[in-house]
Amino acid sequence: MLTESIYNNLLLAFKGNFNEKSKSYYRIQQILYEELMTHKEPTYEYKDLDELYYHFYELFGINFQKTKSGNREQNKVAVRHFFFYQARIVFGNRYTLVNLGKFLKLDHTSVIHALNSVKTKLILNDHLITDVANKWNEYNTNRKIKKQLN
Repeated sequence: MLTESIYNNLLLAFKGNFNEKSKSYYRIQQILYEELMTHKEPTYEYKDLDELYYHFYELFGINFQKTKSGNREQNKVAVRHFFFYQARIVFGNRYTLVNLGKFLKLDHTSVIHALNSVKTKLILNDHLITDVANKWNEYNTNRKIKKQLN
């Protein structure tokens, strides 16, 4: 199983053989990252998609279920894509791509695009996705602390 430390060590090893801006290095980085994310154990911090969605809505204030057409504002798209990404991390394969898409009235190909987009943007350190990810991680950390205090 690929762990985060093995992932980082492999990237360091490949850095010596490839230019960091080359397509080959980028592709290796992408493959390793996909492998790392694919084999992480589901966390089940949330009981279902509704609960996960509730927390996304509470944090970001964006209600995707009310919009019938896909909203294309960049910040909303980043949050929607990150929702799918988190659902995949939290629930693993408990929900199919079709089920995830139906949850927000989208096609499964939109879910595939969202997952690939987030993976790529995290690797490239895209500011919109990293801002959403940082805000989400901070929110979850605070939530866990509050839970432990109660």
